[in-house]
Amino acid sequence: MHGKHISWILALVLAAFSVTSTRKASGQGTSTAEERAQWVEITHKLESSPLDESVNKQGDAALKRLSDVHDIHVPLCPAQRAVI
Repeated sequence: MHGKHISWILALVLAAFSVTSTRKASGQGTSTAEERAQWVEITHKLESSPLDESVNKQGDAALKRLSDVHDIHVPLCPAQRAVI
C-alpha cells in the first residue's frame, strides 16, 4: 500500500514539472494552470498524509485526469532487474 502512495506522488510531481511551455492549455484535451497547481497541492497532501482516504480519492481523481490530458507526459520507469 505504501508503494502505491509513492507511485502517485512521483507520477504527480513528474507530471507537474513535465509540462512543455510551448503548448497552450486550451480545451478538454489539455490541462490548465489551475489544474497543475492543484496536482502539486495534492502531491504535497499525499506526502504529508499518505493514509488519509479523502486525500487518496483526490489522488485517484488527479491521476485519472492526468491520463486524459494530452499536454502532460509521464515517463514510465523501466522494470528493475534483480542483480544476482
